[in-house]
Amino acid sequence: MPARRQPAPARDTGCDKNRPSAAGCRAAVHNPSDAITDDRGTFDLTTKDGTYKIPVRVNGQDAKMLLASYAMERQHLVYSNSEIQTHFQNGEQDIALLHGRNLEDGETVLRFTSQPDVTVLDGDVRSTFDAARGDLKLEYDHVGLSRVRISGGGRPDLLLLIGEEKEAARFWRQGDVLVRGPALLRQARTERGRLLLAGDTREPTPLELWSATPASSVLWNGSAVATRATASGSLEARAPLAGPAAFTLPVLSDWRVAPESPEARPDFDDNDWQAVDNRPYASNTLRPDGQPNMLMDAYGFHEGDVWYRGRFTGTPDAQRIRLYYGAGGSGMIQVFLDGALVGQHELPGGLPRPITT
Repeated sequence: MPARRQPAPARDTGCDKNRPSAAGCRAAVHNPSDAITDDRGTFDLTTKDGTYKIPVRVNGQDAKMLLASYAMERQHLVYSNSEIQTHFQNGEQDIALLHGRNLEDGETVLRFTSQPDVTVLDGDVRSTFDAARGDLKLEYDHVGLSRVRISGGGRPDLLLLIGEEKEAARFWRQGDVLVRGPALLRQARTERGRLLLAGDTREPTPLELWSATPASSVLWNGSAVATRATASGSLEARAPLAGPAAFTLPVLSDWRVAPESPEARPDFDDNDWQAVDNRPYASNTLRPDGQPNMLMDAYGFHEGDVWYRGRFTGTPDAQRIRLYYGAGGSGMIQVFLDGALVGQHELPGGLPRPITT
């Protein structure tokens, strides 16, 4: 088995230490940064909370943004090698949603003044408490969605949701409403005691939600949803939301086709086109002395594509014509000779100035 390279030590990404949270951001990256291997290692972390050794895994084209010594609503996060998706105050309870790559190990440490009560509602989450530091350590695998309720310890209750990426992608937050299930949440607002949700589904989909504002009823796209309370402090729909309504695409028939770019034909009538002349123009793009002014801006064409048609008489042994062009940045030129496409060229970015065209 090939040896695993260690990820580079996490580096500070410039979080503002002057803010009250005094949070530290760390980026876990490959060493070298363009590696695509499955690397595991640890890095040392020192914050106002103490010194810790953080396990981390970076697999493939991946990197992770991790937080430490972070005020997570009314909780204090010492560190986590899961990434934070969102958190908010849900009445007397705080809710935090963490996520990580599927099947990767996870570790989260929270600070309390005394040992809290830990209840695992879903998933396999192990907990230990360091009374000397006041640290509650949670260890788990990122599999599905784990739910942990933490009570006491000198802080308000916390519902910790820990999901692997696909599960975390099912969550949507708008304001103080967290919704799990639909493919897209377009709206979440409370009106006269009713929670009005609007969005889209791909298929019949379960619905679960947390709302800091109590609601007597829930509506999805204008239709009432029967709900029940859960041990997680949420409401869940008693039946899945309906999938999208079936529809039939109109039949597209009676197609027509025509050659594109008639301007490329030698016999195309360009008599009513703007003639190129030597008009002056205030531009930092210089042209060769005595040559016509071929800048499109000079003729009122300030954006988009333009055609230029010119004529020359060559001898039978002529084999090369040299053209210079610029597009103010990125652009493309297509060249036709006697109606046949000679080729095209693209400018991926800006050009040095001045350009002679």
